[in-house]
Amino acid sequence: RRDNKGKSRIGGGLWYGADHAGNTELRLPEGLPQSSRIAEFASALTGLQRAPRNQETHISTSRDLLRVTMQTHLQHMEDRGWIGVAEREPLQALATELKARTIPSLFKDPESERAPRNDRTTADGRAGATSLAVSGCQKLDPDGFHLEIDPVFIL
Repeated sequence: RRDNKGKSRIGGGLWYGADHAGNTELRLPEGLPQSSRIAEFASALTGLQRAPRNQETHISTSRDLLRVTMQTHLQHMEDRGWIGVAEREPLQALATELKARTIPSLFKDPESERAPRNDRTTADGRAGATSLAVSGCQKLDPDGFHLEIDPVFIL
């Protein structure tokens, strides 16, 4: 979406369930690149930051990007000192939060779960998160994001 000045505005959504108090619409601040990738990272980071660090968390996304990046490429990005990694700040903040947790966080692909592909919960979750993201990009004021990055990641 674009605002009245032609600038891109991107939103994200956290969906926990129908009419759940934790459902959240997010608008990326202007200091972050306005992309759906960053919105996905920021949504996951916000959800993790809100959950107690000693609570198991499940991050469900229908896009492979976040899950594959954090499960497959994280070690390589860290080994290279994050050099050349696009969107490194949100990813570093997400890695910092994941490593600070005392219980594992699980990245789930709802499409590959054992539930049937027409499972109502999966469809509702996808639609709910999308609706929240659309509402988020329409918010007048952007949300602040706490991008705490472990000093080990800063070269």
